Order: sequence, then C-alpha cells, then structure tokens
Amino acid sequence: PGQPDDPDVCNCFAGMINPTKALSTEIRNAIIEKLRMQLPLGLGQLNSKKDRTPQLLWNIPLCVSATAFLKEYYGDKIEYLGKDKMTVLDLAGEIAKPGFLAEELPLLHKRIKNNEGPVAATVLAALYVFICTHGKMPESAKVFDNNPMLARDMSRLEEPFNWHCLLRLITILNQLQSWRDFKWAGIISKLFRDIDYAGISESSTIQDVVSGIISMVLLGVDYALLRPIFAMSVSDKKVRNALGQVKPWLSYAFSKLPDSHREIARKILSDLEDIPIPEKTTDISGVNDDT
Repeated sequence: PGQPDDPDVCNCFAGMINPTKALSTEIRNAIIEKLRMQLPLGLGQLNSKKDRTPQLLWNIPLCVSATAFLKEYYGDKIEYLGKDKMTVLDLAGEIAKPGFLAEELPLLHKRIKNNEGPVAATVLAALYVFICTHGKMPESAKVFDNNPMLARDMSRLEEPFNWHCLLRLITILNQLQSWRDFKWAGIISKLFRDIDYAGISESSTIQDVVSGIISMVLLGVDYALLRPIFAMSVSDKKVRNALGQVKPWLSYAFSKLPDSHREIARKILSDLEDIPIPEKTTDISGVNDDT
C-alpha cells in the first residue's frame, strides 16, 4: 500500500491499480448499488480526520470510500461507467463535501417548495449526522427559524418523502431535547404546529408522525403540539385512528416510564380517553392487514 515516507501515495487505495482486472463487473455494480441505497442517509457529514494516516475502508462512510476507490481504480477512464453510475458517484461526492450543509441547508425551504423530496430528505439526514458527530447545529440551520411553515410544507410533499422529512425532523428534535439544547428544540418544535395532516394520504405516515410527536411531548417538548392533532381527530378518521393506536402502547409503557414523565403521559391518556381504539380488520385470506 505505498511507502510511508511518500505522502503522495500513502493512502488506503494506493497499490490497488494493478493488476488491471482486480475488480469484477459484478462486484463493481454491487458497490455502486450499495452506494445508491446509502446516499439518503447523509453519512458524508461524519467527522473525518485531517491527517494523512491511512484508515480501514469500513471506518470510512461509503459515499467517501466507494467514490474514492472507484476513481482511483479507473482513473481517467471512469466516465466509461456510464451516465447512471456516474450520477450516483457525483451525487455521493456532493453529499460528502465539507461544505454540503452550508450550501444546501439554506435552500431547504426552496427544495421543499419545488417538491424536491429526495434532496430535502437527504439534507435533513446529513444534518442529523452532523449534529450527532459535531455536537451542535450548524450556522446554516437558521433556515428553520426563518421559515415557520417548513414542517407544513414537508407534510405536503409527495409520498414517501413527506414521511422521510417529518420523521427525520422529529429525530433531530428528539436529539436536541435530550441534549437540553432548548433554544434549537424550541425553534424546531414550533414548526410542528402547522402540519397539514389532511393533506397526508397515507395512514401509516400519519401514524408515524403522530407517534413521533407524542414521543417528543413525553420528552418535555411543548404540549401545545398535540392540540391541533386532537382537534383534527374530530373530523379526520386517519388522525383519530392514529391516536387510537397510541392509547394501548402508552398505557402499556406507562409503568415503565420515569416518574418525571408520568404526569405528561397521564395527561395525554386523559385527552385520549374518548378516542376509540381502532378495530383490526381481516381480509378474506384471514391475514390481518395491520401486520
């Protein structure tokens, strides 16, 4: 793998250019397909060491290692992989850039307005990775403070990207709340007051979002986030069913919650008292369709 005294070749890919047929077509395509599947995870924003110490491949995000390996292997002939594969590699390179969030996060509201769900979901995933590895929100996160209708617009994205964006935002909020970063937790929690539940077509999406918001409230986020959900349950069956499915879960978990969370859980269960638990339906094959 190169000579340690030569910094230009001392990296984890040196020595892999020869022999010329070291990489089969099947393995190459499998690498690119795996890379395609991992792009939405935003792992390119993981912290990376600045020194030149070689690292094992499995300690490097795939969007970094796969693109670097393939470009080193093919050299100036990499364009012959074709447009589809090069699109994946180029997108991986963009996501892994140190300035990716600084460039893309301020444009998040425009991406959502333009119904660019895949890009918006990837940006939010990259943000979650960033805050978990850097311990803080980036400067470009001002987009959440400047666009109070951001979560509402996310809920109006096409399926399944509305689900991906809202659930990722809930995960980010949970992380901030658990870190006691109440400033940013407060900014993001306000976004959930205006979610367009009526515009969400999938019952499973509503179920996940409602459960996520209840989890946030149990962590101490403003209880007011539940009021529009309770109000919507009167006229929207999907929301009512989502709340009804939360009741047995919360009742079961109540005794296992820390004492500091039980008062909030008791209040939620009180507000859910008149909401019926939805009946499970069975199709003609006898298989429960809720499975």
